[in-house]
Amino acid sequence: MRNGKVALCVICLSCGLLASSTCAQAGRQDNDYPTESLKAGEQGTVEFQVDVGVDGRASNCVVLTSSGFPRLDKATCDVVIRRARFKPATDKDGGPAKRVFKSKMNWVIPNR
Repeated sequence: MRNGKVALCVICLSCGLLASSTCAQAGRQDNDYPTESLKAGEQGTVEFQVDVGVDGRASNCVVLTSSGFPRLDKATCDVVIRRARFKPATDKDGGPAKRVFKSKMNWVIPNR
């Protein structure tokens, strides 16, 4: 942690899968990193999948590959469901369509 900031990012893996959808950042806040994970020095990458509705909101988060730390896995889904917003994909007629979004979230504690 540096100046109270914690590095947390979403890496866009499958924008092509979303057709006309755009990738979204989850809007990280400093308190997203689980306190106990910070204390324990837990870091890792969580691969996840969410459904993206026609309203651009994420739902039904599933961890595809665990970080090895259940708190980080849970926090990933919590952050994405709570904050990620997408431009909905479109169907063949140009209307909004539901899609699946797959990505990774890296949990990194910067050098102090």
